This record gives sequence, structure tokens and C-alpha cells, in this order.
Amino acid sequence: MIASKILINYKISTIRVFFVIFLLYVSTTILTPKIDFGFVVVYPFEPFLILISIYLLIKKKIMLITNIEKSYFLFIFISMSTFFLGVINTDIVDTKAVLLIIKFFSFGFIISISYYFVKYMTESLFEKIIFIQLLFVIVYGSYVIYNFIFFPISMGDIIWGYSQEYRLIGFTGYGLSIDGIRAIGNTSVQTGIFVGLLFLLYLSHYVLLNKKKYLIFMIIAFVGELLTQSRSGLLIVFVGVLYIIFDKYNNIKLLKIFSSTVFLLTFAIYYMGLWEDISTFGTIGKIVSSEGYQDGSALQRLKYMSDAFEYISESPFGLIFGTGYGEGYTLILIGTPFLENLIFTALFQSGIIAFFVVLSIFYFMWHYARKLSNTKNHNIYSATLYGVKLFIPGFFIANSIGGNSLQTDFIVPFFFFIMGTTIYKQKKEKI
Repeated sequence: MIASKILINYKISTIRVFFVIFLLYVSTTILTPKIDFGFVVVYPFEPFLILISIYLLIKKKIMLITNIEKSYFLFIFISMSTFFLGVINTDIVDTKAVLLIIKFFSFGFIISISYYFVKYMTESLFEKIIFIQLLFVIVYGSYVIYNFIFFPISMGDIIWGYSQEYRLIGFTGYGLSIDGIRAIGNTSVQTGIFVGLLFLLYLSHYVLLNKKKYLIFMIIAFVGELLTQSRSGLLIVFVGVLYIIFDKYNNIKLLKIFSSTVFLLTFAIYYMGLWEDISTFGTIGKIVSSEGYQDGSALQRLKYMSDAFEYISESPFGLIFGTGYGEGYTLILIGTPFLENLIFTALFQSGIIAFFVVLSIFYFMWHYARKLSNTKNHNIYSATLYGVKLFIPGFFIANSIGGNSLQTDFIVPFFFFIMGTTIYKQKKEKI
């Protein structure tokens, strides 16, 4: 009898410990550098995701209740199956791809784990977790502004440089090892997308919950978006704002006012001769440099796509079944490890079926967000889902032209967590 009570208490304490660790994982990845082991880099709490997943699988507590998780896992399984095509095509084994498959596979459990832990989640706690993400903008954004003011450098160096002193990236592109902190990659596109998500979440909260604090948070997120200097992030904000104008207000007059304001502002800038100054500022400077393909990164992306389609055109088998999942294989086949976007990289590496499965992931995320945020009386969960609905169209475009944000390891934990929690909460409410 006593042993049974001890066992029950142990189970309860174990679950609660896992719950706390899980929350630390989904809420802190944006704030901390990765741990660099040399052969692999991971976030401090990331290994616990695999541990929690295994524990809940053994306990038969993992549920796949939406097509989001099902289509995501299907995409991973297709990627795993095409891995061996890369071995055949290149005569090498891409060990890095194996580690990435394990990592990306574990991401699929975040939504299901969020379902299980939803019984411990309160609206207050959920709102705090979202605010923790905004601390990324507040803390690291203040550091960037400080450097702008006291240690100014040329705008050209700011635009095309990737220093954390002059761009809002925090420690997202850094690894911590026994030798100290070092840069391990460029993450400005993904940080822009992440901050764009925050902006649209707080825009939704402000519109649906009508609290002034959300307006302040939204403004902070927008300033942070400019500090990331990410065109993809700005695209997400722009698409989301247009979406809410059409969807929420259904007001053509409001759209006309918005369009007229943009036109008049643009005319005033040209008339006053301010374009030359403004066109070199931050994200705007990067957008302007893309005109006429002056931007080297835009040209490079076009070349990657051209090389990939040329290879596939000579090998129809590759179009159907893929050329092999793994950056090492793609590097050998066309000279670059990645096509700078998820959608067409999936087509090139894993074939036409994987391509359509990836498209279905975005569709199902939008579908559930639209369906479950459609309610008369909004709460923090429905308002958050509505923000996700605003986010998905721009998110899809961003993954079609710049990077793989669907599997970026400081975006996915938080994003899949809010998806899982809000979907389950809203599904339960509608029952």
C-alpha cells in the first residue's frame, strides 16, 4: 500500500518535472546560445525533448489528433526513405543528415506533448510564455539600438553584415563550447520570421482582446522586426496586416485608406528628396538592392534553383523520388547544400510526393487555426490561433523563397507549442 502511494507520488512528480523542463525548452531556445559539442550543437534543454517523447510513448500518452502532426511525420518518413538514394547517387554517407533527421523527427512530438501537458496550462502561464519570447526583442534589441547610437558604422556595413551588435539575432547563430562562444551560422532571416510571428500574435491579441498592453507589445515587436533587417520577416508582417484587413474588418474602405497612405507617403518621400537616404536604411536598403538583381544573395538563390531544375530535367527519376535527403548529397550533385528554401529543397531531395506533403503541412496549420479561432467570445487561446492564421500565408511564402523556417530549431519549439496548446484548448471548448 505504501509502495503504491510512493509510486503514485513518483509518477506525479516525474510528470511535473518533465512539464517544467518542456516549458523551459519551448520558451528559452530563442534566448540562449546552443551547446557546441563539436560534432553536434543543441540547445540546453533540447535533449530532454527526446527523453520526454520516449517516456510518453512508453506510457502510450502520445496522441496525433490533427493532420498537422500526421503530415509532418509523413514528410520526415519520406525524407528518411530517400536518404539512401543520396548514398546511391554520391557514394558517400551524409552522417550530418542522420542527426538532422533525428532532430527534426523529435520536433513532431512537440505538438503532441503540448496536448498532454495542456491540463497543467493556464491562460496566465500561457501568456507569460509568449511574453518571454518578446524579451528577446526587448533585451537584444536594446543592445542593437545602443550600438547604433554610441558606436555608429556605415549603413552598408549594417545591411550586409551579420553582427549581433548591429542586427537583432541575439545568440541564435552562436554555439557555446569550452573554448567560448563562436558564430556557427547566419540566422537573420529566421529571426525576422520569428519576430514577425510575435508581431501578428500581439496584433491579434490587441484586436480581439482589446487590451492596450498588447498594442505596446505589438509596437515593440515591429521595432524588433526592423532591427532584424529581414525581408522575409517584413513580408510576413505585411501579408498578415493585409489579411486582417480583409478577414476581420472586411472593409474595402480601410484597405483604400491603407493603400492611399502608402502612396502619399511614398510621393512625399520622393518630392522631398528623401529617397536616397531612406533607401539605404536597414531592411528597406536590402529590398531596394534586390531591384535589378543588385542583391548578390538574390542572384545566388536563382542560380541554386536553376542548377537544381537543370539536374532534375536530366533525371526524371529524381523528380519523382528525389535525389536523396541530406545537404552533403545536394552539395555534391549541384554544388550547394541547400536551395535557400524549404519547399523546393523538399522537391529536389525527396521528390514530388514530399513536395505535396510539405504543402499540406502549411494548409493544415492554416485550416485548424482558421477553424478553431472562429468564435464569438475570444480568449488568449483563440486570439493566439487567430494570430497563427494571419502568420501562415506569409510563413509559407517565406519558406518558398528564403530558408527552412518550418524546421528552424529556435522557431519550431515555441511555434509548435502554441499550436498544440491552443488547438487542444479550443477543440475541448467546442465539444
